[in-house]
Amino acid sequence: MQKKLLAIFMTLVMAVSFAGCKDDSSKTSKNDNTSVEDNSESNSDEKAPENGDYKTINNGTEISEYLGTDSVVSIPEEINGTKISIIGMYAFDRKETTEIILPNGLTSLGYGAFYYCKNLEKITLPDTLERIGEFAFIGCEKLTNVEIPESVTEIGQKAFEECENISVTFKGNTYDYAHIEDLYSLFSE
Repeated sequence: MQKKLLAIFMTLVMAVSFAGCKDDSSKTSKNDNTSVEDNSESNSDEKAPENGDYKTINNGTEISEYLGTDSVVSIPEEINGTKISIIGMYAFDRKETTEIILPNGLTSLGYGAFYYCKNLEKITLPDTLERIGEFAFIGCEKLTNVEIPESVTEIGQKAFEECENISVTFKGNTYDYAHIEDLYSLFSE
């Protein structure tokens, strides 16, 4: 009986001692009193610009995360003097944004870039866009019309997955959700 009590006591002591060992050194406080992860160890050039709306990587050319809460977002051509060319993987993951205007000079939308932006109704794609990654618009339920510029040479499979009300126009042809595979087939090898 004493051994059982000792084992229970030791387990409780260990649990209490480890409970206070959480390392918060990876958090940085911003001017707006919010916290964002500091991934400087894994990606040394990630930056949170002065306006606080975007995190960038790859020397500032790629938006890795949108930190804002605006319903209409017009992404600037440059952030901190560097031209933006990529919206990265999951950059707008589950944001409540209703409209996004992408800048001229942008060439690529990463995998899941607008992942489950369920309120996204409108997106303006620039004439400089070349690539739309796989699952780029997955779960964007309210997105109804997308005009893909002729500059696009790659559309990843399932780029418009779960966008059941979508109508995509590319090179004068329109594809509804039931026929979206026909659009993907234009880009398969």
